[in-house]
Amino acid sequence: MKRSALVLAVLVTVACGGSGTGGTGGGTGTAGGSGGHSGGAAGGAAGGAAGGAAGGHGGGSAGGTAGSAGGSAGGTAGGGASTSDGGTAAVINEICARGGNEYVELYNPGATAKDLSGYGFCDSDPDGGGPYLSRALRFPSGTSLASHGFLLIALGRADAGAGPTTNCLDAGATTCFEASFNISNSLGETAWVLDEQSAVHAYTFYPANGHDAGSSYGRLPDGTGAFAQTSRTPGVANAP
Repeated sequence: MKRSALVLAVLVTVACGGSGTGGTGGGTGTAGGSGGHSGGAAGGAAGGAAGGAAGGHGGGSAGGTAGSAGGSAGGTAGGGASTSDGGTAAVINEICARGGNEYVELYNPGATAKDLSGYGFCDSDPDGGGPYLSRALRFPSGTSLASHGFLLIALGRADAGAGPTTNCLDAGATTCFEASFNISNSLGETAWVLDEQSAVHAYTFYPANGHDAGSSYGRLPDGTGAFAQTSRTPGVANAP
């Protein structure tokens, strides 16, 4: 009975009109939930339905973003997949969320450079769990991530500027970007990569206390491996 009601809600949302972008948001939520147990499916579908409704009535790219974010957050909270790359060329590769000098590292596993002009990175909005769009770091025009290259984002910089800086961590990267926010180590939080239209490009859920002080939470191997506790390697290849 509950499943029938949920399906009906989604159908009503689509029937209310609006752009196809909004409907896509609803579909994303269902897929996010299907990766987990039955609770994940319900969570993903509910998140997607709510996001899809926003997309259907909004009718614009902002509505589609709400659908995508609602679906992703619903799937993660319900027990679905905690990382989504979608075959993208800019994935979250390493997160350091404790111990000072915190950072996030992006990586391009693809065979060609990825233009990140207008793309963004952000933490999660506490009101709903989707991307915190209003304080997203945006990469300026001309930002490119080389094939098998790394892009470093220093977190918790109160005076974060819009462009790249040489005021980076003691790391392999000679330039980096700055974000004013941090990723919550005590609560756990989803980190988001956004495209130039603010649609979700990739995301990774960082679990509470995901790594010890002096370590980080990274992929092994870079770009494609599962996340685990790793050595701090900002701007260079990950290591156990």
